[in-house]
Amino acid sequence: MSSSELLSTSEAARLLGVTVATVNRWAQTGALAPEHKLPGTTGARLFSRPDVEAFADSRKKVRA
Repeated sequence: MSSSELLSTSEAARLLGVTVATVNRWAQTGALAPEHKLPGTTGARLFSRPDVEAFADSRKKVRA
């Protein structure tokens, strides 16, 4: 997967229309799985664009 297909937590939040805290909570509960979790004290998460878009689509169907 190319790096252009990876989204930071803030980019995923923007695409989903939610806060960074919400994306982090979904990642912690397993609702939205990160593609990579970076090492270090921040442990930043990177999400695959296709996964985030599919998650967004599934949330739209639930609300419809």
